[in-house]
Amino acid sequence: MKYDFDRRIDRVNSKSVKWDREVLRELYGEPDLLPLWVADMDFRVAEPIINAMREEVSHGIFGYSKRPDSYYDAIIRWYRERFGWAVSKDWIVYNPGVVSALNFMLEAFCSKGDGVIIQEPVYFPFKSCILINGLKPVVNQLIDNSGCFDMDLEDLEEKARDPRNKALVLCSPHNPAGRVWSRQTLLKVGEICKKHDVLVFSDEVHHDLVYKKGHHCIYASISRELEQNCIIATAPSKTFNVVGLQTSHIVIPNIEIRDAFLKSAERKHISGQSPISMAAVEAAYAHGDQWLSELIEYLEKNITVIDNFLYADLPLSRWKKPEATYLAWIDISAYRPDFERIAKESGIAVINGSKFGAGGENYIRINFACPSQLLKEGLNRLCRIIK
Repeated sequence: MKYDFDRRIDRVNSKSVKWDREVLRELYGEPDLLPLWVADMDFRVAEPIINAMREEVSHGIFGYSKRPDSYYDAIIRWYRERFGWAVSKDWIVYNPGVVSALNFMLEAFCSKGDGVIIQEPVYFPFKSCILINGLKPVVNQLIDNSGCFDMDLEDLEEKARDPRNKALVLCSPHNPAGRVWSRQTLLKVGEICKKHDVLVFSDEVHHDLVYKKGHHCIYASISRELEQNCIIATAPSKTFNVVGLQTSHIVIPNIEIRDAFLKSAERKHISGQSPISMAAVEAAYAHGDQWLSELIEYLEKNITVIDNFLYADLPLSRWKKPEATYLAWIDISAYRPDFERIAKESGIAVINGSKFGAGGENYIRINFACPSQLLKEGLNRLCRIIK
């Protein structure tokens, strides 16, 4: 490998939320924990990205900036070559992040008291955004088939049929379950939502982190009809570990939906972008292929580490190897764990699955995008307290 993913980098005093001792004390009651919780990686960013940012910094002036055509070209090439999806430049809308984009969508297309469908257990900021906007979360709960989660499409149609439910927030690939939804499943979702006039907001921020046996299908690429009834929220943040640069690109093919979304964003004066983040995005999509390929290979080895560990040391646990993301979703209910004690006595920070809503109560979520030795250390600590 060209890149060294085994290298351990001290992040304790680096302004990292993940490793900040005061944050850990506030969330877990203990400051000195091995953090395997929040979803950013403990790997150094690819050199082409760092070099592009260095070059931008060396210029020495950081005024109001305009995105160049080469920025859009890099994004468009990425989706064409990796996903077979033809994106037009005018579809691409800048936003600091996927969660902020979700807020703009909710503000633009929903009124107080409307329902928004989510598929729990799921990334918990979805529900927070819905509630903050005075809307009602409507849960289309996923079906837990021995750790492999599937959609309940009959229940989804029932929820979509209610005219008070205006939108579906789709998580694809799914966080925390690690599912890559099939094209057939997404087509059925699209048919249901189109039939009942439900707008689809598809969070596809993990779309590049799919393992070799899987293939991610971008929701909007399925058909022209589905393309015209969705907002696709993507970013280089998870793929290239640049979440702190706050740069997402929201792809909206339908001009009426796009104009309404832009008006919502403009009311908050969201339009400008750092020239440093522009350089990073362009470099990532133009020159990040090798780094990503090696990252996927390394993460697959970490999945094997987890699988072997659970089999040998926590045989009553239950999990399905993730098809995507760098998040392990593990059912440890057979050990009747005291979640309050895990951080305090094990010395690691993981996320209690109940935070992700209905169906997550028996699970923990572990971020395994870290050097293997650090992961093994965390798993050993977890094993000691659970046993």
